[in-house]
Amino acid sequence: MSVGLQLFVPPRRRVLDWETRWAALLAHMERRPFAWGVADCCTFAAANVEALTGVAPMRFSEAWKTQGQALWEVIHQGGIRFALGHLFGDPLLTPLLAQRGDLVLIEQVADPSWPGLAVCEAGTWCAPGPLGLQRGPIEQAQTAWPVGREA
Repeated sequence: MSVGLQLFVPPRRRVLDWETRWAALLAHMERRPFAWGVADCCTFAAANVEALTGVAPMRFSEAWKTQGQALWEVIHQGGIRFALGHLFGDPLLTPLLAQRGDLVLIEQVADPSWPGLAVCEAGTWCAPGPLGLQRGPIEQAQTAWPVGREA
């Protein structure tokens, strides 16, 4: 059932043109509807990390196509919090310290038993939704990790 997911620790620095690359990613995703393995929370987060650091944090031999396959991969990696800790170290003391491009966990409306992975925008989070990026206040974030910077 595995899709051959491999994780790679990104550098603790951002590339010089990260803001341009990040803006292009957000523009690309703005109206792109959610799709497993293409435009889901993990693939969006990975594209975000690559835009900021120049390093893709995950590669897979075959993209997952269903929620079940995606959840299996997350569990296989030890859970979302474990995988993020492995990649980015300790989380921030509070999600309120998250800056643009940092990763945050949010409660999913559709399934509160599994946290959703989102990207911090100035004071908000964004994540793929049915009609493109959806947003909410950063106060809804449960945990946050710095991307390409020291905490």
